[in-house]
Amino acid sequence: MDITIKIFMMPRTHFHRAVYASRDKNQSSLPAKISTKEKFMAPYANDKPMGTFLAINELLTSYEAEGLIKLRYFKSSSHIHMIFLENAELVANTIGFTFLSDRLTKSNSILDKALAGNSVYDEIKPEIQSSWRESKLYFGCKVSDTAKLIDIINGVRAILELEAEDQEIDYRHFSVKIFKNPKRLDEIKTGIAKLLNRMKEDAYSDMTSAEILMVFGIFPIKHPVFLSDPVEF
Repeated sequence: MDITIKIFMMPRTHFHRAVYASRDKNQSSLPAKISTKEKFMAPYANDKPMGTFLAINELLTSYEAEGLIKLRYFKSSSHIHMIFLENAELVANTIGFTFLSDRLTKSNSILDKALAGNSVYDEIKPEIQSSWRESKLYFGCKVSDTAKLIDIINGVRAILELEAEDQEIDYRHFSVKIFKNPKRLDEIKTGIAKLLNRMKEDAYSDMTSAEILMVFGIFPIKHPVFLSDPVEF
């Protein structure tokens, strides 16, 4: 089982916050291991804050007793040298961790349902899955950011439809029309602009997000200008 472990500063939550699957749970049967000489284990090695050493030892030995991990100590010492994950799935269940493959299945199901018939989604779906399988962001969205990605994809489709009709619209009216939220476009315009650029084969890579949106007829709202002094014509 290929697992990456991160040990955090608060000793009683180390394993409860610290086990992350770096690959699909079915890709490897190798046990994960970690040395207490790693930099992020410095609080344990240095016993800072005071009591960290004993707290970690107590926590890890309790997990060893439960069969989750196996410990190796330095010779003639109570200091732990290596930590081995004996049963990664049991550890994951114990700390409430969901493997990447399971999170992908859930997110893909949400996207498929919300974006059924969306031509933009149909084109980029393989890219989304490939990025998330490698634990990479897809236009700023991680595997759990389905709501954000759905809005980005719906926004891009709506903009492409406006382009085909040669229409222009300001941010606020577009945002209300598509997202029922006057501020939503401002919140996700970077992702929308980047996906628009990708849909147009990177033709606008040198432009800012605002400039890309303007190319497609989406403009910042124009505020009125108020003059305090008399105006002569």
